[in-house]
Parts: sequence; structure tokens; C-alpha cells
Amino acid sequence: ITVKSYSIELVIKNYRTLINNSKRIILVQSNINLKEYDWGANIDKLYFTPILIGIIGDYRSIIFELNKGSILAGKLIPNTNNEIFLVKNILSNIANVIISDDIEIDLFLKVIINTSLFPLSILNSCSFGVIYEDEQNIEFAAKIYYECLLIARKLFINRNIQINNIRLENITLSNALVIIKETSFKYKTIFPSVLFDRSEERRVG
Repeated sequence: ITVKSYSIELVIKNYRTLINNSKRIILVQSNINLKEYDWGANIDKLYFTPILIGIIGDYRSIIFELNKGSILAGKLIPNTNNEIFLVKNILSNIANVIISDDIEIDLFLKVIINTSLFPLSILNSCSFGVIYEDEQNIEFAAKIYYECLLIARKLFINRNIQINNIRLENITLSNALVIIKETSFKYKTIFPSVLFDRSEERRVG
């Protein structure tokens, strides 16, 4: 199930028979409270696979993100390899699935990129490409990113983390600027989905 969170209740209602007859249900979501929905007897069939963060509920093992056209999956709870490989087998039909050895770090690095670019993009209602073209904005984004990397150094002491082949502890503000420029240019057509979500919520409401 990959619909927007405000459509989940409608999906459960309209596809109740299909859900009841399914052996497994993979819920791909973010920023929802899973306990708000009536899954009935199907609760034990659910595999909660949150994208990034913001899930409230008893998701047992898996989190994944899109990464260079692939799905990156990993376990948050020890001894849950079976569930990860189950999801990998299912999703391999539609995408390349990579199992991460340390999803916590991969997730954190993804989040701080978003933290650096998304607020500026949302405030200006523009794509990453517009941020890339604005020297003041791109430098500000780089400073945010670098501050987040300093936090990462404290959180992940003695972990071998490299970004663009540079060890985390050796990354400078200049390196951070290069990384942010490369990312914003590579994804220059990207708009934060929240801009569209707000429009959709107003239309639905």
C-alpha cells in the first residue's frame, strides 16, 4: 500500500476483500500513526516499512528509502533478517533492492540532506535547481548540512563513515558546499512533496 496517509482509511474500506485474502501486506508510508486504522484480523499480516521517519506503531524491523533508483533496506531491530529478505524478494520485482549493513547511518545521512535543502525549497516554493542557482541559498544550505555533520560526528563515534570518499571527521565546510551543490544539481527538478500534499489536502477537503 503506497497511497498518501490521508487515503489509507479509504483503501482499507474499498479493498477490504483483497486485504482479507492477502497473505502479506506491505505498508509503505511515512508520518502516520498506524494505530489509528482498523486493520481487524489483518494486523498480523502487516509489514510496516516506513520511509525515513515519523511512524508511530509497532513496526518490527524494516525501513527503506529510494537511493539512486534503488531501494535501500535494513533492520532496526536485531535478529529480523527474515523479514528484510522477505520484503526484498517481493520488491525485487519492481526495483533493485540493496540490503544495508547499517541503515541507521544511511538514514541519518539522507535526513540531513533533506534537512538542508527542503526548508529553503519549501519557503521559496521552488525546486532544488532554483536553490542551486542562488549562491546565498546554496551556501546557507551547506552551513546547515555541515552543522548536521558535526552532530553526526558525536553520534557515530568510531564508525567508519565516508561521504564522497571523505571520512566524516575530515569533511570541511567547503566539502559540505560541494556535496550540497552536487545533490541540488542532480535532483534539480525535485520539489518537496509537501508542496503538492498541501494542495491535494485542500482539494480533497
